[in-house]
Amino acid sequence: MGSELREMKIFKSYECMNACILNHINRFGAKISGSDIFFSGRGYPISYQKGKVTRISSEGYEANFRFMNQYGVEYKFGRVPPEKELLLSLLESSDAITIRTASDFLTYDPVFSQTSGASHFINILDYNDNKKEFYIVDGDVPSAQTGVYAGWLNESDVMNGWAAKRGEILTLTLSGNIIESKRFCQKVREDANNQVKQSITQYLKGKNHFFRGCSTGEEAIICMIQVIEKYLCKKDFREITMDANFRLRVDGYMGAKKFLLEKLREQKKIRMAEEYKELIDRWSRWCMLLLKSGLSATVENFSIVKNRMQELIQQEHRILERY
Repeated sequence: MGSELREMKIFKSYECMNACILNHINRFGAKISGSDIFFSGRGYPISYQKGKVTRISSEGYEANFRFMNQYGVEYKFGRVPPEKELLLSLLESSDAITIRTASDFLTYDPVFSQTSGASHFINILDYNDNKKEFYIVDGDVPSAQTGVYAGWLNESDVMNGWAAKRGEILTLTLSGNIIESKRFCQKVREDANNQVKQSITQYLKGKNHFFRGCSTGEEAIICMIQVIEKYLCKKDFREITMDANFRLRVDGYMGAKKFLLEKLREQKKIRMAEEYKELIDRWSRWCMLLLKSGLSATVENFSIVKNRMQELIQQEHRILERY
């Protein structure tokens, strides 16, 4: 399997389980994109839970299961004893293995050291008994320098990271599966493209849902910042802004925008894609501005955060309305 692993193309995505499923499926010949999985699985809705301070997210994680259920991708998901022998037996019997691990044990990129305790999904493809290493694939390395990783990871890091997440594992049965049919890719792509417009419409019509205790769409980020502002003079404000920056980047708020950009490019909306790429870059800089506001914790600096946010919301609204 060594030469096959070295020649395998690794596909980049913006949510870690999405990336794992994407790379498994593409390895078996069904050429789809991460945004196909995300949109056909209806992952775009953005929401903010008002009682959680920084809990803003998309439904990218849930979209993975909707996708597999909708298109008949056979899978098993749950917890097993995190034992080496069991993992090796699964490598012999399963087409595709994905484990949940703790970011602390992902030593192939220093970015993971900044997210201690965070969950991350990786694919397990092979084992080298002589070197005591597992061959892993990660299509969602949150680092601008790399983005993806394929290579060997020390056995102890794999097993300890997996044990830290209590042996959670996803296995897919792909050999002889529906993904080998010619209609599969066409159907997924059609459904995803159809869902884009509906998702954008829902995002632009975002609301504050008082009785549900949440805000959706455009209103989600506004509501989150209003809540964070209430902590401006409290001692844990810095920690809150740090967590907010992390949540925005990891839990799908920024990821949803990147999936949409991927779709704009696939649909050959070149000019709009260029504008949206610039907007995403500005949103990313805004996340850093929010993070820095936690260091000074002044009304003046947080006003800049709010004003810049309103500008970005208006710019995004104009771009998405044209879609």
